[in-house]
Amino acid sequence: MNPAVLDLLGSDADFYPHHLEESYPRILEQIIAVWGTDHFERIISSLAVDERGGRQGFPPDVASEIFSLYRLHLSRFGKHEPEEQAWDHVKELDSDLSYGEVTVSKDDYFASAAAGNTLRVLMYLKSGINIETADEYGKTALIWAATFSHLPLLGLLLSREANTESRDLGGYSALHWAAADGNLQAIDLLIEHGAQVNAANKVGVTPLMQAASRGKHEAIRRLLEAGADINQTDQIGQTALIHALQTNHYRSSETLLLQHAKIDVAGKDQQTALSLGLSHSNPQIRQLFTKHRFGL
Repeated sequence: MNPAVLDLLGSDADFYPHHLEESYPRILEQIIAVWGTDHFERIISSLAVDERGGRQGFPPDVASEIFSLYRLHLSRFGKHEPEEQAWDHVKELDSDLSYGEVTVSKDDYFASAAAGNTLRVLMYLKSGINIETADEYGKTALIWAATFSHLPLLGLLLSREANTESRDLGGYSALHWAAADGNLQAIDLLIEHGAQVNAANKVGVTPLMQAASRGKHEAIRRLLEAGADINQTDQIGQTALIHALQTNHYRSSETLLLQHAKIDVAGKDQQTALSLGLSHSNPQIRQLFTKHRFGL
């Protein structure tokens, strides 16, 4: 056994990672190098799961040892503020999943998801937390992971069959938020796991409209490739192209035009994409629609 590891473990020698040492000695060296520092959790989180969401990153015996080291490190060096109440539906942690002074709390679970703390979220899931539990905004851990495009966490949650169609209070799905962020890998992951590309929120906004209104032209292409309806309208009759024009995004408008978005669809204000484009305050957009009008 490695003397440096034994020295770090001290009285907790039962945690010695024999399988990790045998199969991945260089990874063990990395763990030793950051033990007791702020870099430890980031290193461990990067090892936790395969980012594509199709499998665990290590054999079960190695993954178990890494997770045990994480729990031990958390109990020794983690900083936790006491919560007034434990999370009601988690009565107590299993005997083989003791986390020292960690307090199970709803706020901490969602904060961990929003921060992309894969190992911390995994700890909660292994403690029995329902993966579909939502916070005060209706957001599940999957929606938080998609909002900030935390790919390792997104992969973990999808591998555990998190529902891609869960909605927050506004009716936005995880794919809506990934599209708004414009992260192509997050979009691909969600679609690969069954996310509905034409899902509409409470006012009819789709992921494509989200991408258009945020100027994420590459995300627009990816969503269209996946079958997004380019001419779908929201509840007031606006298409993705109109959303792009209203938020002054030239590249998004150009992308949608080149993909044959209709320009004569009128919303409730009777304005079409063509009329908006030709009178737009952005000269590039006006020129784009002038060219398109005569056959771009």
